[in-house]
Amino acid sequence: MNRKTTKIYSETKAIGPTQAKQLLKKNANNFRKLSQNKVRTYAHDMINGNWHLNGHVISISKEGVLLNGQHRLAAVVLSGKKIKLNILYNVPSDKGMDCGRPRSVANELGVQTAFVSTIRRMMLGGKYAYLPLTFDDIYSFSQHHKKAVCFVLENFPKPNKLQGLRISPVLGAIARAYHSVNKEELLRFIRVLSLGVASGDEESSAITLRDWLIETGQRKMRGREFTLIAYRKTERALQAFLGKQSLKNLREAKEELYKIPHEFERDTN
Repeated sequence: MNRKTTKIYSETKAIGPTQAKQLLKKNANNFRKLSQNKVRTYAHDMINGNWHLNGHVISISKEGVLLNGQHRLAAVVLSGKKIKLNILYNVPSDKGMDCGRPRSVANELGVQTAFVSTIRRMMLGGKYAYLPLTFDDIYSFSQHHKKAVCFVLENFPKPNKLQGLRISPVLGAIARAYHSVNKEELLRFIRVLSLGVASGDEESSAITLRDWLIETGQRKMRGREFTLIAYRKTERALQAFLGKQSLKNLREAKEELYKIPHEFERDTN
């Protein structure tokens, strides 16, 4: 649509890689660094037919400068697909762009943040420290594993006095075991881990894990490497707990101990 007007107007238009490249060339005034992870995530949705038209717009100034939308356009180029986008023309370039807080995945799913962080760790398990996950990845996975996550979150006490214990690698590892472990035994593990009270050596692995988590929390050891280590140690502690094994030296599980149906797989090449 070509309009000779200085008024702001919009249109919904299918944009292909060639047009996206042309618009990106007019991105000279946008100094925000392009996030390749976000571009790949958007492109993944576009390739798989999971990109849906929404209220977000591609903003273009009166001078033809691209003001907003570089990640979506870069994803169109990467995906090679023609995608319908909302385009807003003649936007005053001297006006500040909307810097409102974006809606999180938890907002979109209508769940608490802890639910999403636990789902993410269930998906990635002890295999990946981090992978960019799309809304559709998380939504699809959560449809199969909502009960497992809710079971853990509802039975693990809130973190008022559990700083360093109620974290995603711990919750995710326990939620993974939900499909293959007796629920009463899982509840017992959660209770000993959270309260710090064991009835004997056969429950010592949960105490050993608890002590390690509290110690690392006090030293503020966090990050992607810590997440994998904590996840693997939780699985190993749970395995020993269920086997009634005394465990004084807590090592990491060398492989995924609790397989789940509808496993998440992503080609990382």
